[in-house]
Amino acid sequence: MNKRILSLMLCFAMFAAMMAIAAPMPAAADGEENKVSIELPYRLNVEKTGEMDPPAETFRFAIGDFGAPNEHAIVRDTIDTDGERSYDGMFVFTIDRSLCGNLSEGFAFSQVKGEAEGWTYDETRYYAIPIFADNYDKVAGWTFFKLDGDERPGQENMVEELAFTNSYYAVKPVVPPSDPETPPAPRKPESPKTSDGGMMELWLALLFVSGISLAGTTLYSRKKRANDR
Repeated sequence: MNKRILSLMLCFAMFAAMMAIAAPMPAAADGEENKVSIELPYRLNVEKTGEMDPPAETFRFAIGDFGAPNEHAIVRDTIDTDGERSYDGMFVFTIDRSLCGNLSEGFAFSQVKGEAEGWTYDETRYYAIPIFADNYDKVAGWTFFKLDGDERPGQENMVEELAFTNSYYAVKPVVPPSDPETPPAPRKPESPKTSDGGMMELWLALLFVSGISLAGTTLYSRKKRANDR
């Protein structure tokens, strides 16, 4: 092979290699290779305080009040419930790997108060501090604190888990009977009955009185005529 042609081929190969090195590598969409998924576990207890069983409901949670500047994207912030029992939830969000150090300063976690009828929402606030592995690929553990008012995280308010209790109160509706009984009509008082024996006694008494009156009148008339003579 001609040396000149061989030199040209070598130069072309070197040029192609240099162009390949200089060209930027294709980046993953939206920098996903630099994102870290954070999974925060919590427990939600649903209690029945009235006569009706708790219906199916969705509850939402939120994070905030970061100990250091932070930007994140929410992946999952709700939990679905159906009935009276305990539910294990997972609040999931992503952050840039470069911000994991800031996130290790902790953040507040609480439930978003809803407006569903009959429900009482647990308004407890917690503070969560993640413990990262050495390479910040994942969270190796958590430290939790229960906050009261303006209280800051401390040894005295450390808890083992993030637990919430929502209660549901409703009374059973009153259902009227399908065929109500008609109350009996009041009985009319009966007129007193006069027996035949009573009427007879009444007539005899009248005849007796009339006879006495007639006898008295007759005796009076005779006596008066005798005196007139």
